[in-house]
Amino acid sequence: MKPVHTIALVLTGMMMLHNSTVSVAGPVQEASSTSNASAYLDANEVRTKIIGNTMEGKVFLQGPGIITGRFYHHPNGSSIDRILVRNSYRRATGVWRVLDDGALCSTFKARRQGRESCHWVKLNGNQLILDPANDVAVRLTGKLLPSNQIPD
Repeated sequence: MKPVHTIALVLTGMMMLHNSTVSVAGPVQEASSTSNASAYLDANEVRTKIIGNTMEGKVFLQGPGIITGRFYHHPNGSSIDRILVRNSYRRATGVWRVLDDGALCSTFKARRQGRESCHWVKLNGNQLILDPANDVAVRLTGKLLPSNQIPD
């Protein structure tokens, strides 16, 4: 594990224990002389690779722990999520946008008190990591699936 990851994991753990918030100034990207696989996607890459496909994975929440779910960002600007909470699936709808710095932001009235959550996206093959880009967001790890894979 690289030192940047260790520090991030320690800080994330401390935030979870103390339930505090942190303002994030911008994406921290690892330098790589051989590959850009660890770099965050730029705004155009998010629009072409993530939008219109389904993200499936684990969401690391500060309070209740880890939940699993699927998230779909439709090209028309709408979003759908379906998460498993206490052995029951819950579905919500919302909207998304991509910021100039590549952060993918979504707002669901039924989630996070309707506050916008923004993430920087890493994609390696179909493996995803969404790192928080604001103090509302939480980390998501998982995979990218083609098209809308959220059951009705």
